[in-house]
Amino acid sequence: MRMIWKGAALGAVVGAGVVAAKSMQSDEPNDVVGSKMARTAGGAALAGGVVGFVLDARARRKAAKKRRLPSGLTATGLLETAVKAAELAQPHVERAAGRTREAAQRAAVVARPQLEHAAEVARVQAHQIAEAARPRLTELAESAKPRLAELADRIDAPTVVLVR
Repeated sequence: MRMIWKGAALGAVVGAGVVAAKSMQSDEPNDVVGSKMARTAGGAALAGGVVGFVLDARARRKAAKKRRLPSGLTATGLLETAVKAAELAQPHVERAAGRTREAAQRAAVVARPQLEHAAEVARVQAHQIAEAARPRLTELAESAKPRLAELADRIDAPTVVLVR
């Protein structure tokens, strides 16, 4: 549709331009030149619109032809080709999966002692940190007892006794 409008506009401009150029060569009055220019521009716009229509229809046919599958290809043919390709690829995929499984098992066997060692070191360090923190935590608990007792007296609640 855009080609029709472009053709009509181009035809009108060219038609009006031709009449204007001819009128400059001859000494015709402006009202006659204007009338000739309008008639010629209208006819040229019509001719340009027809050319645009033809070009637009041609472009649509080409686009539709590109969207179609080549004559030898059908949906069934494509599906059969895909099935054959999958059947050919299956042994290769299974072999690759087996190799990957074996590599993962070997990596797990190699990593197991290192992970067990890291877990043991972390357990020992956590125990050491807990033992190092125990005196400070006990000290903090002892220093908090008077303040807790004071707060408990304020709210008329029974005294909380921290047992070690």
